[in-house]
Amino acid sequence: SVYVAQGSVSLMANAAADGVIVSAGDMYQISSSATKPVKVGRLPSENSLTAWATHEFHFDGTPLPQVLDDLSAYYNVDLSCPGAQQKRLTADFHADDLDSIISMIDESLDVKISRK
Repeated sequence: SVYVAQGSVSLMANAAADGVIVSAGDMYQISSSATKPVKVGRLPSENSLTAWATHEFHFDGTPLPQVLDDLSAYYNVDLSCPGAQQKRLTADFHADDLDSIISMIDESLDVKISRK
């Protein structure tokens, strides 16, 4: 798998294969039998991209729906929260334990985040 945080890169399965341009936020995968990389999705934000490398989340006045999207992408879960649109989060978290992060957000913003 390839994740691009900034700019873009050219990616190909081998020197004789057709390549693709992978831009920031795109996720591509190359299987051993593939002749061309396949797009497997997009990460919701640059924060998600850098969290893969740093194992840290940095939120600065980030709307709670974006926070939930970032955490959902990183932990491969589906998070939801009623009333999230009106909340913003400023916090730094180590990407150790999702339950601890959810608990801290719930307590500090007076919300209830759930997994779908």
